[in-house]
Amino acid sequence: MDPKATILLGGMPGYVHPRAWGYLKQLYKRRSFKHKFDAVAVHPYSPDVKHVLIQLKHMRRVMRKNHDAHAGLWITELGWGSKRPSAGATINKGPQGQKRLLKKTFPRLQRHRRQWNLKHAFWYTWRDPPRSKPGCSFCSSSGLFKHNQKPKPAWNAFKHITASRR
Repeated sequence: MDPKATILLGGMPGYVHPRAWGYLKQLYKRRSFKHKFDAVAVHPYSPDVKHVLIQLKHMRRVMRKNHDAHAGLWITELGWGSKRPSAGATINKGPQGQKRLLKKTFPRLQRHRRQWNLKHAFWYTWRDPPRSKPGCSFCSSSGLFKHNQKPKPAWNAFKHITASRR
């Protein structure tokens, strides 16, 4: 094992049962658990920015309460679909909605970076999968590019945000 490697606790979706922060709380109850990893990964999918931030606050609160504030927090999946919203797919926002949420979320993550010891934030996927590939309700349209490699409106927003953070 590489002693310099960062050990990342696998990505947990926030709003499933059990909630990511509840599951993390239970893991901390295991003896010497917090010494087994360097950072916690989370997938804070949500229909809006507010609930993305709430999930991150909950995760940090559990980490602090367990005297593990030094551990990093990684967002290893985040995104919204560019399909039209529907009753069963609240994370689908349409092309302009995907762009709007990306533009609102990443600067807020940047503002809270030190407070939450946020180390990384990754967009879920670069390109939509082929239409024949089954997946979650938003997975087929969450890329910054369509499957044919044509950029979506969110791509330009992503380029602008990441260029200003170097």
